Amino acid sequence: MNDVCILDRPIAITDVETTGHSPITNEIIDIGLVLIDQRTFDIIDTMDTRVKPEHPETASAKCITHTGYNEADWVDAPPLSIAMSQYAKKTQGALFAAHNMAYDWSFIAEAFRRTAVTDNMDYHRLELFTIGWTKLRTSGIDKLNKDEVAKWLGLPVESMPHKGFNGAMSSYRILKRLMQM
Repeated sequence: MNDVCILDRPIAITDVETTGHSPITNEIIDIGLVLIDQRTFDIIDTMDTRVKPEHPETASAKCITHTGYNEADWVDAPPLSIAMSQYAKKTQGALFAAHNMAYDWSFIAEAFRRTAVTDNMDYHRLELFTIGWTKLRTSGIDKLNKDEVAKWLGLPVESMPHKGFNGAMSSYRILKRLMQM
């Protein structure tokens, strides 16, 4: 896929939910992916998977509340290695995108490293916050977090507790609306 034009690569809109804010000491517990055709914005594929944490005891109380994590609901969740293998297969050659790209990418990159699963995505990254900033910076909007941008665009905000797939779908709707402006 190296010879594919950058404008023909799919976009892998990704949202992860985690046990804390450090990709080194905390873990991904939920991965959401909406893979889209960047020319048509049609959805090509999706992924919605919980990930069984190896060290749930390190989770912050705030993240537990934010994600709704509880051991019973994650009992059948796959380990990170399986989830990352599935993610890598779906995102091969794609451009990584997230609302808070630095946060989500730091966890995905660390997960690739921890699991030794090969990352075959394009090395370019798209940050939806930056796209929102370029489109809305003179609009009068006060904040550019995902919920505020969704509200300003007339889109629903992400429900609580947060799930990776709901976050990825929210980001997809925001990106699609912003690109129509």
